[in-house]
Amino acid sequence: LEFINFEEILVSMNNKSDTTVGIVTFHNAHNYGAVMQAYALFTKLKQLEHRPIFLEDKNSFIHNSYNLMPDFKSPVDFTKRLVKLLLDFDRKKKRSDKFNRFIENYLPCVDISEEKISVNNVILGSDQIWNPNITSGFDPLFFGKHDNLESKNIIAYAASMGKATDKGCMTEEFFNLVGNINKIGVREDKLRLNLKSKLNEEVALTLDPTLLLDKNEWNILTQSADKQKEEYILVYEVEPHPHTYKITDYLEDKFKWTTKTVSSKSSHKVSRKIITTASPEEFLSLFSQASMIVTSSFHGTVFSIINEKPFVTMKFGNGVDIRAESLLANLGLLNHHIKDVSELNDDDIFSIDYTSVNEKMGELRSKSINYLKESLL
Repeated sequence: LEFINFEEILVSMNNKSDTTVGIVTFHNAHNYGAVMQAYALFTKLKQLEHRPIFLEDKNSFIHNSYNLMPDFKSPVDFTKRLVKLLLDFDRKKKRSDKFNRFIENYLPCVDISEEKISVNNVILGSDQIWNPNITSGFDPLFFGKHDNLESKNIIAYAASMGKATDKGCMTEEFFNLVGNINKIGVREDKLRLNLKSKLNEEVALTLDPTLLLDKNEWNILTQSADKQKEEYILVYEVEPHPHTYKITDYLEDKFKWTTKTVSSKSSHKVSRKIITTASPEEFLSLFSQASMIVTSSFHGTVFSIINEKPFVTMKFGNGVDIRAESLLANLGLLNHHIKDVSELNDDDIFSIDYTSVNEKMGELRSKSINYLKESLL
């Protein structure tokens, strides 16, 4: 894998004749979906012959949310967080180190808290960068506004408010900040329609960046992984579904497979039989080598499809389902969105026509790549 030269990027950022793209997103979050979407957008921009770099303010709330050691906000809060850390320190430290290593290796960034940066383009997103519940209020940086940032072209790509879209967060402050953006692309249709209605201008629906790369492009990150000898069912959830393990019990009994569960976080409450310390590369390897995948996560669904695996996505019957449901509908895979074992159909699961799925995915991917091409200077 070709690494981008950090010093060359910094030089080019001061050269107005060299097109440079600053990305503002949750690239340093210790979350598989967050770092994967950041890596994918960064990689696609390089393929489009741009020179991207991530922009961050190290004084911001979100930047400090993933420090291993808790911040001292109050004695009570600090003590609670410290106890939780110490109860699971070995796994938390190992996980933190692996995420930091991935971020340092693949997601080069520059701190704009103390120096002015001028770039031709700024891309905002993907992820829930406009969810004030995550960023402790609306953070102007995620709308392209910062005292030390100068750009002639602000673009939103697959930006999201998450559940905040339904909670009255589309306030006057929000729309004033959105007014700073030249081209708007979001990842959920509901947010698109709300913005289009209020702004009276076109708002694009764009793919989550993880879907901008195909199987071969993702496999670059897993080439050094040890090949698994046994067949296994992979479980990946962010929000646990009550019927997930009824599905895996059925599959284990029928196919005599084992089950591996990778957790979205590490905690002393999480069994040590569950994988909590997988690096982003190991996370990808677990998907690429699984025999079958059971997930309730959008990105779990994404990497099941990218790796052309038999899979089911667990249905909650609420707003959590929206992203996966939309993707599965577009790809003709809604029969893989199930609520319990009674809806499990072996014939459907193991007979996915991935030639057809990949053709549909290619069309969606082309539209999003065209949006980037047309929006960037």
